[in-house]
Amino acid sequence: MYTPSFIKILVIALCAIAMMVTMSSTAVLARPPPSSPLLDIQEPRAGATYSVQEIIHVRAVFKDGKKNPLYKDNTKIDFFIQKFIAMPDLNEHVGSISAKKFYESGFEFPILESYLIPTQTSRPFRVRAHFDGPNAGYDDSDAFYLEK
Repeated sequence: MYTPSFIKILVIALCAIAMMVTMSSTAVLARPPPSSPLLDIQEPRAGATYSVQEIIHVRAVFKDGKKNPLYKDNTKIDFFIQKFIAMPDLNEHVGSISAKKFYESGFEFPILESYLIPTQTSRPFRVRAHFDGPNAGYDDSDAFYLEK
C-alpha cells in the first residue's frame, strides 16, 4: 500500500533533480564568452559625442599584430552597438568584417535615430566587437554618447 506512493515520490524527486541539473547547465552555456585580450578597441574614444547620421569609426589594436590568431585565421568579427550598462535595452548588430580587413582599415557604421532610447538618454553607448572560433570572445569600446 505504501510502495506506490513511495515510488511516485522517488520519481518526482528524480525528475526535479534532473530539471535542476538541466537548468544549471543551460545557464552556464548561455553566458557570453569572456572578454578577450586579443583585441583592444581604441575608437570610438571615451566621452566622444556623435550625432544621428554621423559615421562612427571603429579601430582596434591587435595583440601581436599580424601574428594575432584572429588575423591569421581571418576570423569574422561582428559589431554591435549597445547601451553601456549590464543588461542593455539596445543590442543592435551593425555589421561584420573579416579580421584582416578590420586590421587594415577599421570598421565604420552610421548612427541611426532608432539607436536613441528616450527612457535612457543620459546613458552612454559602447561598440562591442564579438568573434567566434577557437579564440572566441569580445571587446568593448569605451563609453561614448549619441544625440539627435
